[in-house]
Amino acid sequence: MKMKSGIQSVGYSVLAGLTAMTMASSANAAKISLTTSYEVGDYGSTYNYDGPRLDMTINPDGTNWYFDIGTRKRNHDNGQRYSRTDLSAGYRFRFENGWIQPEVKIRRDETLYKSDSGGRLMTDIYGLELNHIFSLGGNWGLWGDWSFQMMKETSETVKKDSNDNLFLENIYSDAYTWEIEEGIRYYFSNDSRITVSLYDFGSLADKGKD
Repeated sequence: MKMKSGIQSVGYSVLAGLTAMTMASSANAAKISLTTSYEVGDYGSTYNYDGPRLDMTINPDGTNWYFDIGTRKRNHDNGQRYSRTDLSAGYRFRFENGWIQPEVKIRRDETLYKSDSGGRLMTDIYGLELNHIFSLGGNWGLWGDWSFQMMKETSETVKKDSNDNLFLENIYSDAYTWEIEEGIRYYFSNDSRITVSLYDFGSLADKGKD
């Protein structure tokens, strides 16, 4: 097997999130924040998509533990279907001038393709994430989001052999990725700010088939 490394670029799209409901409540000695929304992605092509999204954060009272649950579905104009589920747990260490929060994350992505050969792509992601915010004095602050992940991917495709018999081809790949974003923030108020940041993304991949 051959190892590949390099920096991958990320495409941009116009994304409109229509918030349907945001709810904060306290139940069973825990603060619960629930947000539902409907996302619309416009790429100017048949890759355009729309679909519902739900995010929930649970913070047990009197603790610095945070538990997140998220799910989303996207229906593309070309017939492709995408779903995603996220689970994470993190602990926030608080300081006089800010906080730092390490998290453990698990995520499952599934894409169903609508084509002559059909196909399904499943990705399991296990990651560590480090978020932090610190005050630099006045209205200035330091913000960062560091993420390191291991990805296990399975691609299933329906194919034909020389006798026109159908069979399922499985291609497996492992990847190690990182995303690092670090920036300076200026706060106009508690609810208004501007951030200038540097972003880096990279991966190491290994691929093989049955």
